[in-house]
Order: sequence, then C-alpha cells, then structure tokens
Amino acid sequence: MRASMVKAWRRIVVVMAGIGSVPLATAMAQTGGAPPITASPPVAAPPLPGPAVRLIQSAQAVSAEPLGAVSSIRHLPDGRVLLHDGARRRLLLLDSTLTQ
Repeated sequence: MRASMVKAWRRIVVVMAGIGSVPLATAMAQTGGAPPITASPPVAAPPLPGPAVRLIQSAQAVSAEPLGAVSSIRHLPDGRVLLHDGARRRLLLLDSTLTQ
C-alpha cells in the first residue's frame, strides 16, 4: 500500500479519535494502521440507445381552438384526438384536421 494512503488513513483515524467516538489506540489496533480492504467502485453501464429520431418538417394540421395547458393527449384509432385542457378545465374531442 502506498505510504500516502496510509498517512491519509491515519489522519482520518486521528480525527475520529479526537472526536471521541473511538480511542486512538483502539482504532489503530482494529485497523492495524491500514485502511480496510474495499471492493472497487461499480462501473457504469454504457447508455442504452434511445428511440429513433424522426424530424417533423411541418405541422399537418393546426387547431383553431385556443388551448390553455394541455396536460394529456390521446390519439384514437379512427384518427380523432382526445385532448385534456387542464387550464380551461375541459376535455376536447377533435377530428384528424383538429377541428371540432
């Protein structure tokens, strides 16, 4: 073990003994003057690939209905859109062109 690591560990033991939690002689006897053996830190796994990125060129439809804060939206199988406007406290059902 490197001498600098031993010195650093002894400083930690001295500080702990100075606090009064462990007498210096007891701490040195328990550790033998060396830090305990610990496992190496876990290695981070490489990030998983995310979903494919699709660029949207332009909007296909724009709603003429003024909206507050849309908290959720659901695309229905027939092309309509169910939209919750939480700020205005309403539930809208819009067709595929986003008109009512």
